[in-house]
Amino acid sequence: VSGRRKEFRRGVGAWGGGAEAEAMEPVGAEAVGSPVVVTLKSGQELEGEVFAHDGGSLALVMMPTLKSDPHRYTFRVINDSNIQSLKYRGDANASVLCARIGRLEPLDMDRIARNEDKALRAAKIVAGRINRSVDAYAQRIFNGLARTLPCEWDGKDIVVFNKEIRIRPPYEKCEGAQTKALEHADIVLQGVRKNLEKLQQEMPAQ
Repeated sequence: VSGRRKEFRRGVGAWGGGAEAEAMEPVGAEAVGSPVVVTLKSGQELEGEVFAHDGGSLALVMMPTLKSDPHRYTFRVINDSNIQSLKYRGDANASVLCARIGRLEPLDMDRIARNEDKALRAAKIVAGRINRSVDAYAQRIFNGLARTLPCEWDGKDIVVFNKEIRIRPPYEKCEGAQTKALEHADIVLQGVRKNLEKLQQEMPAQ
C-alpha cells in the first residue's frame, strides 16, 4: 500500500464520483485493516476490510458470512473507476482479520528485488542453453553434458571448460589437448550418447 494519501472530494477524484457521490476519505497505508463499506456505481454494497490500495484498484478482504466457513476469507479487487463511495466503519485497530492472524509486517522490497534479480539471472542461464539452430538430438546431448560439465554453445558446436574442449556435430567425440579434462569430458559424452540410444530403443515404434 502506498503511504501517499489520496484525497477524494465530492464530484471529483480518481474514483469517479459524480454530483451524487459522497465525500471520499483519504486512503493510505494507515487504512489497511480498516472495516469499510464500498458502494459501487451499480448500487451494490460490499463490506470488508481494506487489504491494499495501489492507486488504481482497491483490494478488500471480504468478511465470512454465517453460511460460510468462519475461518475462510476471500479477496475482492475493485477497479477505482467502479467505486461510487467508501465509508469507514472503524479504524485498523478494529480489524477482525488482524485479530485472528496478527498484523502483517511490511514487505522487504530490497529482498524481493534481490530474489527477482536472482530468478532473472537463472532464467537467462537456462535460456542460454537452448540452441534453436540445432536439432533435438543435439540439444539432448548438450542437456546431458550440462548436468555435470560447464557447457555452452558456439554455433552448433558444444564447448566445455571455457572452450578448452570442443564437440562438433555429430557429437561423437571430444576435441582438445590431451588432458585429464578431455578424457573426463569424453567419458561423460559417451555416457550421454549411450543413455540416449537406450531411450531411443525403448521408445515404441511409430
